[in-house]
Amino acid sequence: MSSRKRPKRKTRPPKKPNAVYQFTDSWDILAQAIREIHKKNASILGFEGLYRVAFRIVLHKNGDKLYNGVREIITQHLEEVAVSQVVPAFPLSGASSSQTNPNGAGRANFLKVLKTVWEDHITCMLMLSDILKYMDRVYAKPANVPLVYDLGLDLFRDIIVRSQNYPIQNHLLEVLLQQIMLERENEIIDRTNVKASIDMLLELTDASTKDTIYAIDFENKFLESSSEYYRVEGQMLVGEYDTSDYMKEVDKRLNKEEQRVGHYLSPTTEPKIRNIVEEELISKHLKTIIEKGLIPVLRNEKMNDLGRMYKLFGRVVKGHDEMKSAISDYIRELGKAINETVTSNTTAEGGNAVSVDKQTEVTVALRWVQKVLDLSDKFDKVQNLALSNDETFQTSFNEAFEYFINKNPKSPEFISLFIDDNLKKGLKGETEKEIGSVLNKAITLFRFVEEKDVFERYYKQHLAKRLLLGHSVNDGAEKRTISKLEIVSGYQFTTKLEEMFNNMRISSNTMSDFKE
Repeated sequence: MSSRKRPKRKTRPPKKPNAVYQFTDSWDILAQAIREIHKKNASILGFEGLYRVAFRIVLHKNGDKLYNGVREIITQHLEEVAVSQVVPAFPLSGASSSQTNPNGAGRANFLKVLKTVWEDHITCMLMLSDILKYMDRVYAKPANVPLVYDLGLDLFRDIIVRSQNYPIQNHLLEVLLQQIMLERENEIIDRTNVKASIDMLLELTDASTKDTIYAIDFENKFLESSSEYYRVEGQMLVGEYDTSDYMKEVDKRLNKEEQRVGHYLSPTTEPKIRNIVEEELISKHLKTIIEKGLIPVLRNEKMNDLGRMYKLFGRVVKGHDEMKSAISDYIRELGKAINETVTSNTTAEGGNAVSVDKQTEVTVALRWVQKVLDLSDKFDKVQNLALSNDETFQTSFNEAFEYFINKNPKSPEFISLFIDDNLKKGLKGETEKEIGSVLNKAITLFRFVEEKDVFERYYKQHLAKRLLLGHSVNDGAEKRTISKLEIVSGYQFTTKLEEMFNNMRISSNTMSDFKE
């Protein structure tokens, strides 16, 4: 037996199956499956088996062929959809909203068809994403190409929405804007179809800018058409409606645009459309609204209307400034009328001054102060109920009161007489709260007086008479009044008034000692 060992034979790996044949065979299976999905026959398919077929194709380094093949089938399908479904749904060019094309599809129906096409496409792409998940991970990402779902969106954008062969984009934008216009005119529209189209535009992105098709194609046209609509609307409404109804209509328009955004537009559009409505319906008609209706609203104390005007004017630049200026001018006019009434009561018909007795002078003074206080109460009410206690408005009101009060040269004397009359008799039997209210009102007017030294002179005279004649019925009220005057004008202003009280107390004590 030979000792020579037999050489070992090398084991060769099995021959690889023909790669071209394998791809063709596998691709035919996948291509047919994709077509069945497009035909809505997905229920007859085995998705796990299809996933394995796609897996083998990518595993054999044919991911590029698979990717390009999928893109070609989707492209062919969308081109067929454009011709067979979308284009026949076009509304007639120049037709009204009620007219239809030969196939019976009107403007609103066009959105319904597009909604169906879009939803079907998304459903198909989700199925394909599941089948081709391995291709996305192993081929698409490393090759830096869109994943299959994103590829489907890009193809839908280019073949349907931005078709180079058919004016689908023009019809889509025209119908969307027309539907919104109808809703603004209180027509009932199918918001579901409008929202579906808007959502579609929001999901599709531009290839170069990466912005949404909504922002690039739709939003600017929507804002332009809205600006023109409200420009015309504002001119019409301001001419036909009174101020109260106009403000209500503006408020309603703002609310409806806000609701429209909530129903089917992008939230990013809300501040833009709001600015347009505010500009066209408020800013451009500020002076007209004020000249036409602010004074009647104030005169009739329509607090709800005034509050609505304050709220709406606060939305625009210089809105509150214009409103403050107009109300301030109105206060000055009312104050001027009060001053003229007093002048007419103290002047003869021929214009010559006549002597009036002290009682008449007091009556005139009390009437003037009371009218000013009534006017102050009126605008305090306006502040509380309509202007949200806006400090800037209060400052403007104070300046107006100060202006006309100091236009009356007798205002220091009149205010002193008013306090004198109330401290002599008006506060008898009054509660502490009522006493404080009267004094606070008087001191409020005193704050506006520029010639406080003149007021001081009259107040000393009136206080001296009350103390000497014993007409002051409430020492506590007298002292509280002096304390309030001190807060307004400082300690030096009231020092002599307090000395008068001290002198009267010393005199009273001396008389008591003398009697004893």
